[in-house]
Amino acid sequence: MSFQKGSIEKKGNGKYLLRYRVREASHPSGWRKASELIEAPTDKAAGKERDRRMREINSQNETAQTNGTQAAVTLKAFSSGFWDRYLRNKGAKPSTIYGYQSLLEKHILPVLGDKRLVDITPTAITEFLTGIARARDNGRRGPKLLNVYTLLRHMFEVATEYDLIPSNPVRKKLHRPKYRAKEKPVLTPHQIGLILAKVPAEWYALALAITLTTVRIGELVAIQWQDIDWMNARLTLSRNVWRGQLQDSTKTGAVVVRYSAKGSNGRSASASAEFKVRQAGTFRVCAAGRSSGRSRLVASECVVSGDGQGRD
Repeated sequence: MSFQKGSIEKKGNGKYLLRYRVREASHPSGWRKASELIEAPTDKAAGKERDRRMREINSQNETAQTNGTQAAVTLKAFSSGFWDRYLRNKGAKPSTIYGYQSLLEKHILPVLGDKRLVDITPTAITEFLTGIARARDNGRRGPKLLNVYTLLRHMFEVATEYDLIPSNPVRKKLHRPKYRAKEKPVLTPHQIGLILAKVPAEWYALALAITLTTVRIGELVAIQWQDIDWMNARLTLSRNVWRGQLQDSTKTGAVVVRYSAKGSNGRSASASAEFKVRQAGTFRVCAAGRSSGRSRLVASECVVSGDGQGRD
């Protein structure tokens, strides 16, 4: 926002010359000098009249600036400028930025990229989302509709914060797709045991750890020695590996997997758990909570907590 105080020059006979600048898109600098006469009985009154008039002029300049910016910014320009700076200022993880960029480049920008932000209306959003849904219904591969909706709503919300558009064209009541939870396939303990029996020796520890904890692979390979509390048999997962880069947080926050010190037969819990998986014993597999959308393996000696699936 530009703010001018303006300058006044006394001309005599109760008249004062007020000088200021106004925005003008056709001018090389974007500004044009202007002046006008104001009338006031005293210098003090002239100062008050100047302040009143400059509030009006500053407001007009700001409106002109906003309108000029609106007319120029396309969705493609916004995504590589304002949106990119917003994500980096917020400290978004590289994996998050990559996911957004992939969705934009493959599905959103080819259709909406050249449109000005002010020209993208709720009707245009409806037509765009309908096209994606129709393509998926016809068997073509495409993004999840909810992911596209979420990204667009977020982007246009940022655009409104920048005063680039008067309102968000992505409307919850009009555009948010209904989420339909699908039941995920679940392996029986016997099937898990058969799979582990086929795992090569060099990968067995990794496969077994995934089976017992059901954490993401990136979180598992990011484990460091300080994450293991041998005295309390506790494993803390607070990092993630993405495309060879170590990130200092997991997708859902820190996850703690705790095992009791001893199983009922005197074995350590991890050894007891491994034996039961391999022998298709008393383990049971159940669906995960809504917050993570993953599956989990639960036994009497094993508690998974800290990721929305249970309590520590």
